[in-house]
Amino acid sequence: MIKPLLASLLIGLSPALMMAAPVQAAEQSEQFNIAPGPLAQTLNRFAQQAGVAVIMDQNQIAQQQSKGLQGSFTVSSGFAQLLTGSGFQARETNSGYVIEPATSAEQQSESVTLSPVKVSASEIGNLTEGSRSYTTGSVNSINRLNMSLRETPQTITVVTSQQIKDFGYHQMDDVLRSTSGVYVYNRGLNGGAYLSRGFSLQTQYDGVQNPWGISEQNRNPSPDSAILDHVEIVQGASGLLTGAGDPGGTVNMVRKMPTATPQSSFELSGGSWDFQRAVGDVSGPLIESGAIRGRMVMAYQKQNSFVDYEYSNRRVFYGVLEGDLTDTTTVTANVQFQNNKYNDDYGVQMGPQGQDLGYNRSKYFGATWGDMEKENRLYTLRLDQQLADNWQLRATFNRSETDVDNESVFMSGEVDLATGGGLSSRSVLLQREFASNAFDVYLSGPVQLFNREHELVFGANTVNQTNRSRGIYTDIPANLYTYDPATRPYPDNSQFDPWPRKEKTTQDGIYTAGRFNLNDSLKLILGARMSWFESESLKATQEISPYVGIVQDLNEWASVYASYSDIFNPQDRQKASGDFIEPVVGSNYEVGVKTEFYGGKLNAGLALFRLEQTNLAEVDETIAPDTLCDGSCYTASGKVVSEGIDINLAGELLPGWNMMTGYSYVDSEYASGEEKGQQYNTQLPQHIFRLSTIYQLPQTKWSIGGDMQYHSKVYQESANYNGVEGYRTEQGGVALVGLLAKYQINERSEVKLNVNNLFDRKYFESVGAPNYYNTYGAPRSFYLTYSLSL
Repeated sequence: MIKPLLASLLIGLSPALMMAAPVQAAEQSEQFNIAPGPLAQTLNRFAQQAGVAVIMDQNQIAQQQSKGLQGSFTVSSGFAQLLTGSGFQARETNSGYVIEPATSAEQQSESVTLSPVKVSASEIGNLTEGSRSYTTGSVNSINRLNMSLRETPQTITVVTSQQIKDFGYHQMDDVLRSTSGVYVYNRGLNGGAYLSRGFSLQTQYDGVQNPWGISEQNRNPSPDSAILDHVEIVQGASGLLTGAGDPGGTVNMVRKMPTATPQSSFELSGGSWDFQRAVGDVSGPLIESGAIRGRMVMAYQKQNSFVDYEYSNRRVFYGVLEGDLTDTTTVTANVQFQNNKYNDDYGVQMGPQGQDLGYNRSKYFGATWGDMEKENRLYTLRLDQQLADNWQLRATFNRSETDVDNESVFMSGEVDLATGGGLSSRSVLLQREFASNAFDVYLSGPVQLFNREHELVFGANTVNQTNRSRGIYTDIPANLYTYDPATRPYPDNSQFDPWPRKEKTTQDGIYTAGRFNLNDSLKLILGARMSWFESESLKATQEISPYVGIVQDLNEWASVYASYSDIFNPQDRQKASGDFIEPVVGSNYEVGVKTEFYGGKLNAGLALFRLEQTNLAEVDETIAPDTLCDGSCYTASGKVVSEGIDINLAGELLPGWNMMTGYSYVDSEYASGEEKGQQYNTQLPQHIFRLSTIYQLPQTKWSIGGDMQYHSKVYQESANYNGVEGYRTEQGGVALVGLLAKYQINERSEVKLNVNNLFDRKYFESVGAPNYYNTYGAPRSFYLTYSLSL
């Protein structure tokens, strides 16, 4: 499989690897007067005035601004001045100039001294590929305003392309496990759920809603990291762009884009449990002028498991074409395909009160015929238009389709530890279909007011979702001590009912945001969204989601901030009047301090937060059941409060030493009702610490590093289970250590060894009810990777 994959990649885009070579030309100085504005626009204006052609990937520099250019410059010195601090350079070719990431040699030659001031160094842009950095220069996941991490008045973490590559993060579970404020709750065959500050996270692709999410649960497969440039994780309510949802935050997956110059890379990996992985990535201009660019990524992965009978296979294709219709108009089309096929179970069985029965990590409570297949197809079409006076228009349409075929077994009942009886195994054949259309359009640009420049955004988006499912279920008795995966009956698949009609959900919204420079050091960020939501059983109209933030610069490298944001979620419970109760509202209050060093190459932050979820449904005790509401009536009077702290640091501490580390503490409690004072969502640990670091040994080709992941105890308990006494399942605090060693064979190739769970800690990655979601974490494992760049 590996050889055909590499061959097809080389053949498919071989023209992109054969573009022009650089030439030398004499230069003369000329006078230029280029106004400040978006970097792409100032580069185009300079090229027009200089009478030269310029090729650039506008998506790579779309988030950056330029101070303009005034004075006498040659063509090369003018480009150099405009690109100062951007992390990009202008390379002369036989047809003009190409804007490309600054070479690693130039980046390494820049001298920096550890001090809290900006020094002469390339600043980092929005896309992280080729930067060799563990941080990024700007983000816009919160409000479409292109702000640096220090300028953003909310906790946001970025996992860059380099960190993903160094530590072998192959899917989103791996990426999010490296983030201090996020916990991945592994539900076995149902996949991971992603939690932050006590609540679930929303997801986006390139800033556009991904309504079915990526947390598995028989839905979309978790995307392979081969297609990603970086991942932005916003913590706390972020309803300005997403509308309805939970207040944990937003995960924005920023995908790779075509490059202005030819490049290609290939990767082969092998490791524990017959792990095999191959990735090919080819990018560059497809015609000599560079006006049409393309990129193709393919990945194939297969492995067995430390659990008996389990395996997983993954096939990935990602293709993107980008064309400049004019100097100011760019159209982009993407196709993303992923097929996951695997056999898994729902974890090991626990005792009736939740006690650990001491199984080996290889124990399997599924069926030998078990098989889960998920196929997702995502199509994207985007228009970028540069307008007059440095304004920009972006319109994006995403179409997502997912098919799920689940053949599995899960357990139920309360086991009799004396005999092993009392259990039932349910064989399941489940078919599901999910689809969504997401459209987003926004206009952004500067305005002059009171002799200062400010930035405004006006936008609208709409999401339409459909889903349907059908299933067959067969139950038979099971014995804990004689359970045999080979004896589970396969349901009669001829008994499927016809497909039911599709359930539909529609959400529309309009939003606006602005960044106002009140003075040289004080910025006010204001935003608001109005949403309309409707599904089969839910409806919300003209829901307002505000955003307020203020940032005060203390000096050139530190700022303090305060912010408020919220998000709503409709509820299907009824009041005594017959109306639905009010939507749940998640409100995030946050204050903090952020710093940046070395021109943004190193970022750090500390935040204190309070997240309130109000209007939770509570039974209306004044109304007798089964009188007015076809059961119990409800009021929107419940409340949950999460309070805590986030500390993070990411970037280059010293030349050759990259690190991302962070600590988070969260205390979530019910603030009303019968459960007042009790912990909320005990499957999220109160303490989480993450560390990922790598250091290039001076004067050698070796880099060494490692990672550490720690979380405090997690548990689940219930006073009543299966109609009898309650249970408590618990996993105490867990610390895992990994190692990394990398050898640079030459400037184009390297070999890397990753070791995970170095001390072979046996632990539960998640705990749930006695019958399911009690999943062991992986034992010690080894992975060897060879990478080649052309």
